[in-house]
Amino acid sequence: MKIKLFLLALLTAVTFSAQAQDGGLKATAGSTTAEIGVNLTSGTFLQGGQIRLRRFATDEMAYRLGVGVAHNSEKISENANRSNTSLTIAPGVEKHFAGTNRLSPYVGAELPISFSGARYEDDDVVVRGANSRSGSMTERGAFGIGLNVVAGMDFYIAQNFFTGFEFGAGLGYRKNRDVKYEFKSGVPSDETIDGYHSTRFNVFSTGGIRIGFVF
Repeated sequence: MKIKLFLLALLTAVTFSAQAQDGGLKATAGSTTAEIGVNLTSGTFLQGGQIRLRRFATDEMAYRLGVGVAHNSEKISENANRSNTSLTIAPGVEKHFAGTNRLSPYVGAELPISFSGARYEDDDVVVRGANSRSGSMTERGAFGIGLNVVAGMDFYIAQNFFTGFEFGAGLGYRKNRDVKYEFKSGVPSDETIDGYHSTRFNVFSTGGIRIGFVF
């Protein structure tokens, strides 16, 4: 609730302060933007775990790069701990259309690439490639790559400040890493569970709004 009230107050304030600024609000050639996603239902920032940067090569063409980094380390008992680390980058391009003085609709494409690692250790074993002894799919490290087509809009509330949304569809490939068990006592003997491949197709949206600034 607090984040909704904060956003409502912010958007109202900048809207009233920008009534006289109807021209020259949108990003143009040479502009750089930075943005985050906000989920209004859950009240969380950094939706999708990424910060997105854009560089406008022309008034109509922009290059984009989404970057996300995460690390979680957890002590789950006196003698056991687990961790996960992930890195995601998503380079892409956008084609913007005329729209209005404040509205900038666009279409584009991006190439999301992700790397993740996981580890588990207790008194008996070190597990590399998963964060539990079971080594299930949702707990494994992985490599992923995909291709998304997107469409969205930027709405410039004030000079150098915009909000918007985005939706799209994409194909993705995922290679789950091998899981290696190293037993400290030597019994049973070390073993490796092979990784496996998967593909997916999905339709997605921001599920909230994007908030960004022009530099």
